[in-house]
Amino acid sequence: MNRISHSAKKEIHQKLRDAFALGLPRRKACKHAGLSHTTFYRWLQKDKAFNKFVIALELRHADQHAWYRWRTHPFRGRRPPRRSNLAGPYPTPRFEVLPSWFYRA
Repeated sequence: MNRISHSAKKEIHQKLRDAFALGLPRRKACKHAGLSHTTFYRWLQKDKAFNKFVIALELRHADQHAWYRWRTHPFRGRRPPRRSNLAGPYPTPRFEVLPSWFYRA
């Protein structure tokens, strides 16, 4: 992180804060901040302060991240495939739609 200016670091940190507050995973947070994910992981390895900053953000916004993972999961609203629902030599899962009462908050 030595090659970028102090103001650019602050801007990247703010964008990462915003992204993690939304519950985005690391790669999407990097995209939101305008960083390459390889640069992000290199910074995590080399810069201890940046590493602590990211871990603190992830811990602070763990609930939002869990919601994001649930919201984007491919089985959301359907039951995961069971062994008995798999058929043929190359099994493909068949899903069952959950009853409407399941979706009520």
